[in-house]
Amino acid sequence: MDWHLKIWFKNDEYNSLVKIYKSEFIEFLKFDVLEKIYINYIITTSLTEQELIKITEDFFVDKLLEDYEISSFENFSIPSKLNINNAYIFHIVFRKEVLNPNDQIILRALNSVYGNKFEDLRSFYSYVFSKKISKEKLVDAASRLISNKLLHEIVIEER
Repeated sequence: MDWHLKIWFKNDEYNSLVKIYKSEFIEFLKFDVLEKIYINYIITTSLTEQELIKITEDFFVDKLLEDYEISSFENFSIPSKLNINNAYIFHIVFRKEVLNPNDQIILRALNSVYGNKFEDLRSFYSYVFSKKISKEKLVDAASRLISNKLLHEIVIEER
């Protein structure tokens, strides 16, 4: 089964990616449009949701700083706990033919620690933008600042 693990900082003051990209988007677009960044893991495993929750809390999440949500993966979905409305969500996903070396390292570590229970793992970042400017300007900015068209696809959700 494919599971979708979404992790985000409870307070973005602790998220260095938000700080870096917020200033870059302000400089590029002259607007403060970046609201949140969260990481997604698509995990293929035969583990139950309860087993995956335990591993998530042991391996992935710092409960003092971060929060998370797990669901079955059928489509891109944003964390319901974040209550995101009136926004664009850009999922920056590695193309299928591109292997992310970090994913391979995490997959090997999980299988080493938890006994070969994981078949595949892919990660990607999601960026939540306010609708202060047009989607076209955001696509242009995102393709220049946070993605590489040779490596990534941008999947856009609108809320």
